Amino acid sequence: SSALMKKNLTPAARDASFSSLYVSSNQKNHIPTKRELQERREKKAALVIERFFIKIKAEIELEIARLEQKERKKLMSKRKCVKKKGRTDSTFSRKGKLPSQDSLRPYI
Repeated sequence: SSALMKKNLTPAARDASFSSLYVSSNQKNHIPTKRELQERREKKAALVIERFFIKIKAEIELEIARLEQKERKKLMSKRKCVKKKGRTDSTFSRKGKLPSQDSLRPYI
């Protein structure tokens, strides 16, 4: 269908881009000055730099998240290790698995 539409258009209309549709008719034939060209180049460069920093920021945030996750994992493994080493009969009794030594002593 787009081929049929192109056949019905004038040569100038076929060459028109979408961006030209948003430019007023008096600006279509405007020849940019050196200053305008320089401003365009600066804007384009600024956008490139901005995209670069956005990517860097995303990478840094990802790396921080990885480090935090690694640190949490490390703390959890230390807690598990401490729990395993610190288990005695009295720690089991607090959890209700074994009676404490005090409750087994005869009452004198």
